[in-house]
Amino acid sequence: MASGIHPIHPRDWALLIALSILWGASFFFVGVALKELPPFTIVFLRAAIAALCFASGCMRSS
Repeated sequence: MASGIHPIHPRDWALLIALSILWGASFFFVGVALKELPPFTIVFLRAAIAALCFASGCMRSS
């Protein structure tokens, strides 16, 4: 019976580690930002950056 399990490629490990660092860093930077900026400003900036990225992706696919 074939199990279908494949070893994880080193590139996949590197991507997983990079994702973990980015994910964890966001919590760190939000904590730092909350000491300097009000929460509404942080939420607004995050939403504005996401909207710009989304709009850029939509324009590129048109």
